[in-house]
Amino acid sequence: MRYAAALAMWCILCGTILGAEAEPRQRRKIRGRMMQATAFAGKGETTASGTVAHEGIVAADPTVLPMGTRIRVTGSRGYDGVYLVTDTGAKVDGAHIDLCLNTQAEARSFGRRRVRVQVLKVGEGRESAREKDGAALPRRQK
Repeated sequence: MRYAAALAMWCILCGTILGAEAEPRQRRKIRGRMMQATAFAGKGETTASGTVAHEGIVAADPTVLPMGTRIRVTGSRGYDGVYLVTDTGAKVDGAHIDLCLNTQAEARSFGRRRVRVQVLKVGEGRESAREKDGAALPRRQK
C-alpha cells in the first residue's frame, strides 16, 4: 500500500516538474431544462424588481431562476430568444416561466407551452435585475 502511494506521488511530482500538461477539460454542453411557459401582457406595469414590464422579460420562481438571471428560451414557436428574469408571480411556481408580451390578445394566443430554458448567467437578485434591465423606473427625488 505504501509502495502504491509513493509511486503515485512520484508520478504526480515528476509530471509537474517535467512540465507535463494535463489534458484541458472539455466544457460540457449545457442542454437546458424543460419548463412550462405562459405569457402575460404587463407592458408598463412595475415588476417585482422595480423595473417597467416590457417584451424581453420573464417572471419566474426566484428559487428556480433568481431575479437578474439571463436565460435563452427555445421551442416556443415564435418567441425564442434571450430573456431577463425581472419579475415573480403568484401563479409562477417551480419549473414555470411567464413571458411578458405586448398585448393581452398575444398573451392569450400564446397559451401554455413546454419550452427549453438554458441559463446563460445566474442573477443575484433585485439589484442585479435592475442593473441589467434598461427599463428601470426613475427614482423619486427627495
